[in-house]
Amino acid sequence: MNRLSTQIDRRLYGLVLAVVILFMPSLAGADDQSVWQLLPYDVRILIGFDPCPPITPRLQDELCVSLAERIEATIGAGWNATVAPAPAPLRGALVRDIKGLQADQVPIPTPPPDKVLLMAITCVPGGLEVTARDFDVRTHTLSSPVTRSVSQIGELSDAALDALLTAFAPLARIVSSKRKAIDGVRRIEVVLHPKASGLPPRDPNLALFRKDDVFQPIHRYNDREGNLRRAAPVPWTFCTVEKISPLETHCRLHSGVRISLTKRGGRVEALALRVIPTGGSTMLVLKSRTKPHKPLSGYKVYSRVPGKKAATLLGWTDRRGQLLIPPEEHLLRVLLIKNGREPLARMPMVPGLEPEMTTEIANDDLRLWAEGFIFSLQEELVDIVARRKIYDALIRARIEADKLDLAEKMFEELRKLPTNEQFSLRVIQERERLATNDHVVQRKINLFLDDTNKLIHQHLHPQAIGELERYLRDAKAAAINAPKSEEKKEEEKDKS
Repeated sequence: MNRLSTQIDRRLYGLVLAVVILFMPSLAGADDQSVWQLLPYDVRILIGFDPCPPITPRLQDELCVSLAERIEATIGAGWNATVAPAPAPLRGALVRDIKGLQADQVPIPTPPPDKVLLMAITCVPGGLEVTARDFDVRTHTLSSPVTRSVSQIGELSDAALDALLTAFAPLARIVSSKRKAIDGVRRIEVVLHPKASGLPPRDPNLALFRKDDVFQPIHRYNDREGNLRRAAPVPWTFCTVEKISPLETHCRLHSGVRISLTKRGGRVEALALRVIPTGGSTMLVLKSRTKPHKPLSGYKVYSRVPGKKAATLLGWTDRRGQLLIPPEEHLLRVLLIKNGREPLARMPMVPGLEPEMTTEIANDDLRLWAEGFIFSLQEELVDIVARRKIYDALIRARIEADKLDLAEKMFEELRKLPTNEQFSLRVIQERERLATNDHVVQRKINLFLDDTNKLIHQHLHPQAIGELERYLRDAKAAAINAPKSEEKKEEEKDKS
């Protein structure tokens, strides 16, 4: 009785939705923001069966029928799904290597659906293996594979449904992106409108996405007719789900680049796909952003959980500028790149989403070299300033004691110490040697060198030596012109 009641409610809901769309022409288009959350996914499920003894033609037919019925009973209005064996060319590709399948290998039916869910059922030692992947037609994106093992034929339907629902990547529109202060912390909040989010699943325990799930923003570029020209994920940018309501989802933005998520213009769509966990690793490659884009070796790579301050050192890039980023408990990670103590980049990423990711950042080696040179120069400058002060005090003491010969000898030693002109010349030579076409790095180097020049002229100003020289000269002149004492006259008389 309850089942019959549910079916009646379902049909009534479908009729009401159809009437709304029919009698509101302005909302009838699938692209309209107002209808997006109320339109179900058009899903085509294509299964590649391994031609091995346990997988008989009868089993294939029964599984297709069983999956269609269970999807209807579990999801209901949210999916208009059809299940069928994959055509011959695709079937072979699925069975051979569904995990290595590329997006261009997926045939798109006519008319194009929203999703093509791909599945491979293969024979393995000890039973069967079910692997599913989601191909989102609108963004031309193939999700990570999800695999389930089956030891008995009776478990195949359950494993296939679980693999499909886990591999399914919900699609959403990015409606807005704005800065907000939450608990005293400024962040960017992104509002998503997930497709079919206004059609609750029949199974109340089923949720196609949850709090803390990760969405990847994707920009779809259309031609004049609205056909796909290309779709590109926004680099180093992800959204984590914070609040879910029936028609919209609020997320926190994590990005390592400055870019507008909500692209303006009729030919660009701002979309987002939920990221399917991969359990794999990604090879990070660091290169300089200026030509010849050489690998950056010896750069430190730290990792932290979004929203946390503590970071863990993952390692240093090798001579090819590479470091393998393994998966961790949290799906999304924020990489911090440093050279010495200088932070150079902040890059959110999901390990395994891409096998290799290359990023071009500032070649900070020259800046680090300049920092070492300046530190050494400043240490030397401190030593010279201290020695000059000591000489100044000793020379003045000798002058006061009327030991002018000793004072003059010490003054000559003082004059041999490096001058501000010599220090400044070294800074000029180092500036020429550290010239780079990276304007950001050059600006930092110039700032260091300019500050050092100011210190040189402040503490090694020639005026101090000039004043001491005049003091010594005046003391010598006063000694020559001073009247001789009676004692000195007697000494000179005795000598004569």
